[in-house]
Amino acid sequence: MTIRELLSRAAARLGENGVENPSLDAELLMAKALGVTRAGLYASLNETVHPGDRADFEGLLEKRCRRYPLQYIIGEQEFMGLSFTVGEGVLIPRADTEVLVETILNLRENFKSILDLCTGSGAAAVSLAKNIPGSRVTAVDISAKALEYAERNAERHGVLDRIDFKKRDILNWMPRGNYELVVSNPPYIPRGELPHLQEEVRFEPERALDGGPKGLSFYYTLGDIAGRCLAPGGVLAMEIGWDQGERVMGIIKSKEIFHHIEIIKDYAHRDRVILCGGKKLGSGTHEG
Repeated sequence: MTIRELLSRAAARLGENGVENPSLDAELLMAKALGVTRAGLYASLNETVHPGDRADFEGLLEKRCRRYPLQYIIGEQEFMGLSFTVGEGVLIPRADTEVLVETILNLRENFKSILDLCTGSGAAAVSLAKNIPGSRVTAVDISAKALEYAERNAERHGVLDRIDFKKRDILNWMPRGNYELVVSNPPYIPRGELPHLQEEVRFEPERALDGGPKGLSFYYTLGDIAGRCLAPGGVLAMEIGWDQGERVMGIIKSKEIFHHIEIIKDYAHRDRVILCGGKKLGSGTHEG
C-alpha cells in the first residue's frame, strides 16, 4: 500500500474518532514513523510503505485514535517559532501562552532578572531568554518531570547557562531577591471543569491545570510573591482564563502593589493576560 493510500485511510479513521485535524495528524504521524519531514513525505506519496514502517505507523495511529495527544506522540510542539521537546508529565505549550510572551516582548524592556513561576516545559523561560539578550531567568516548577523537559529545552536552544531551574511548590514558597519581571502561566482551570475538557487534556498532568475551586487559587499567591520579590518599578505578567480578567484584576488590585494594571486580549479578543506595571516603591517586603 502506498503512503497516499495509508494517509487517506488514516485520516478517515482519525475523523471517525473525533480528531479535529485528521489529515494533518495523519501526515505528522506518517512522517514520524518514516523519520522524514512533511516535505519529504509529499515527495514520496506514491511509494510503497515498508511493512516495518507500516507497523510503526499503525501503532502511532492507534494511540492518536485513543485521543492521546499528538504532541506527546511526535515529541514536539512549536512555540514562538521554536521547537520544544514534550512528553508525558509536562503540559503541552499552547498558543495562548505565546500571547503572554509577546506581551512582555512588546514592552521593549531589557529585563535583566526574570522569575518564571510554573515554568512547565520552559516555553516562556526559554523564549524570553532567547529574545532578551543578557537576561537571567529563574524558572520554577513543582514537577521534577517538567523541569527535566525544561532543562532539555533550554540546552536545545542554547540558553541553559542563563536559566536557573528550581523545584518548588510556589503555594508554599517565597523567593528571595529583587526581580525586574515576574511571569507565570499558572494552573487556572476551575476544578469542576476538568472532567469536561477536550479528551486529549486528560493525558496531561492535572496539577498543571487545576486552579482550585474557581480557578483563581494561584493568583493570590502570585500577587504576594510579586509584592515580596519584585524590584520597584517591576512588572508582573500572568496568563489567565478567557473569562477571568476582571476577577484576577480585582485580586491584584486588592494587594495595592502596582500603579498600573490592565487586561490584554488574545487574537480572538478574549481576556488572556494580566499585565501589572510600575511596582510601587516600598510595597511588599524585599529581601536580598
